[in-house]
Amino acid sequence: MKKDPQNGEARAAIHRLSGVRRHFPGVNETMKKFFVEMDSDAEFAEFERWLSRL
Repeated sequence: MKKDPQNGEARAAIHRLSGVRRHFPGVNETMKKFFVEMDSDAEFAEFERWLSRL
């Protein structure tokens, strides 16, 4: 998202993880918690790598 703020796929993944789509099956609660609590560039990079593997 930092490199391409218009990335629709990344935006959709973040919405799934944040719980915006309450009825989306298969939300990874571990990564959702990680996303909500991440606060460093290293954590952001780790999350970005995880998203790219989806």
